[in-house]
This record gives sequence, C-alpha cells and structure tokens, in this order.
Amino acid sequence: MLERAKWALMFFLLCAGGVFYLFSSNEWVMVEKAMSETAAQEDESLYSLPLETMDGNRVTLGDFQGERLFVFFFTTWCHVCQEQWKEVKEVQGGSSADKIKIIAVNLTKEDRNKSEIENYVKQTEPGEIEVLLDTEGKAQKEFKVMGIPTSFMINEKGQVSERTDGLMSAQKINEKIEAWTKESS
Repeated sequence: MLERAKWALMFFLLCAGGVFYLFSSNEWVMVEKAMSETAAQEDESLYSLPLETMDGNRVTLGDFQGERLFVFFFTTWCHVCQEQWKEVKEVQGGSSADKIKIIAVNLTKEDRNKSEIENYVKQTEPGEIEVLLDTEGKAQKEFKVMGIPTSFMINEKGQVSERTDGLMSAQKINEKIEAWTKESS
C-alpha cells in the first residue's frame, strides 16, 4: 500500500511539473512555442513585412513570392552569425545555389548603427546573397526570432517548412534543399 502511494505521489509531481513547464516563460519553452507556431504556416503577412535593401529601397518578402527561400536573421555583433555567413556562402557557391534564394535579414534595431552594418556587409562579401534590413523590427516579431542566428526555409507557397535556432551547417542546408527538390519532383 505504501509503495502504491509513493508511485501515485511521483506521478502527481511529474504531471504538476509538466504543467508548470508548459506555462512557464522559460526561454527554451518560449523558443519551442515559437517554433511550433511558425512551422508550416502559410501567412500572407510574411509577404507584406516591410524590409529595406542596403540602398534604402523598400521591399517585402512578397517580392520573392514563388521562389524557395532560405532566410536567416543576423546582427553584426553576433559571433555565431559570422559562422552562419560562412556556411551560407558555401551553399551559395555550391550546386544547390540555383535551387534556392538566400536572404540575410539584419535585425537593425538590435544593431548599433547603419554605417556599422554597411561595413560589416562589405567585409562579409555576400555575393549573390540578398541582404535586407529589418529597420522596424516587424520581421523579427512576426517570425518570433528570439535568438540569432535563426534560419527559415520558406517554400514557393510562402509556407515556413523549417526553422533552425542557432547555426545551421552548409551540409544541413544542402540536405534540406535536396529533400525539397525530391518532394516537388
């Protein structure tokens, strides 16, 4: 009887802990919620988010509608973002480059100033990678970007099919692109 009471108490504590965890504002829980809310949704608001080119022209992701996109968010002060740039540039220079459009979005509100961003981009030498500025923080909010780098793969229909918080290797990006290519064949 005592043994049964111990198991019942343990079960209750585990359930209570699980409920507490789900309603927690712990950073990991918030990221998991953001990931599950963002994945595989078709959302016209993603296409209308105001972004800016390095030249100051206004664009939206809708300008790339119908294309497969790899979008990653970065700042100039993020060391892991520098590694993400290396990985993305490797993809851009490889055989998968013609299968996806790569877009780098700077979280401008999180950075020091625009001239620092311009210098960073010049040093990074993005090549064919489109660099856009999220000057108003709306893309950061809509994509629920809580840490950087954060990457998204968006299909031709505007659906977020993949989200990665943290560094995504060139190998993993290429694998995802190849899987996408096979799915649509």
